[in-house]
Amino acid sequence: MKKGILIGCVVLLFVIFSFTGQAFAIDTFYIHTTDGDQHTDTVDTFGWNETPWLRIHLPREFLNATASWWQSPSSSYFFTGTGPGTAPDLWLSLDSGQSASGDPVNWASVRALGLWTINAAGYFADNDIYSGVTSFTVTPEPVSGLLFLLGGLALVGARKKSA
Repeated sequence: MKKGILIGCVVLLFVIFSFTGQAFAIDTFYIHTTDGDQHTDTVDTFGWNETPWLRIHLPREFLNATASWWQSPSSSYFFTGTGPGTAPDLWLSLDSGQSASGDPVNWASVRALGLWTINAAGYFADNDIYSGVTSFTVTPEPVSGLLFLLGGLALVGARKKSA
């Protein structure tokens, strides 16, 4: 009986160590938001009429595919990705995205004020997986806020005149 348990343990350890080399490695990579395709400067605050872009910088050139999940301030999810390709630098925006139900979306149809979070992953053909998280904020345009304030003041003034 003890010999059977010992052989079973040895076989189990052999199997575990044999497949350990085949495991997927998950590492982080550099991602950040920017204000345009092929732009490299980090931008983390966008006005209402600006389109955020996600820049993914993979650690090497190799056959890969990428995916990104954008979470809106109201916790709605949107997806965009690339692949297959070999470029180590990729730029993604929701102008060619999809909703959680698979419907096509663009930034103008889903933009919302507040904090957005992006989770991204890069999958290499040799089983390496890289992931990263970044966030950005969409703020109202200063001119829009000023016009709203002026409109409110005009309404208050008109109300006082009529009273």
